[in-house]
Amino acid sequence: MRTMKVWSIVFTALYFSIGIVVVAGAQATPATTYQESCGGCHLAYQPFLLPSGSWEKMLSRLPGHFGGQDVDLDPGTVKILQAYLKANAAENSSTKVARKIMDRLGRSLPERITDVPYLQHKHRKIDPAVFKKQSVGSLANCIACHKTAAQGQFSEHNVSIPR
Repeated sequence: MRTMKVWSIVFTALYFSIGIVVVAGAQATPATTYQESCGGCHLAYQPFLLPSGSWEKMLSRLPGHFGGQDVDLDPGTVKILQAYLKANAAENSSTKVARKIMDRLGRSLPERITDVPYLQHKHRKIDPAVFKKQSVGSLANCIACHKTAAQGQFSEHNVSIPR
């Protein structure tokens, strides 16, 4: 009986130590890497908002990223981001928004999400003064009006324009 109890304790300890090692050694997913690398400074925009060529251009210009601070990412992280953004870019997405974005792009590769023709079209009736409000700042601040933008949901029925 005592031997069984010892083996039970050893087995339990081994089981939990293996579990801890597995959890501690878990790899971050590409989506998590994207969220942590980009979302630390701004909204980690949904990859389907731009075609892969635009994401490639953006990643090749990380020094001085949009006139701001240099983005310092190690080459391994950049490769993960490149693969993730390409796989989930507008031309590879099944979302209705992505299809509409691609339909209006033609051969252009916008460098900013605010330069995407479909998104400009969708916001054309909004008074430009809205984008100058401190709570909004610009068209790039999707989450100011689209409370579910971080989840990739941009339904017109779920918009709250700050007054």
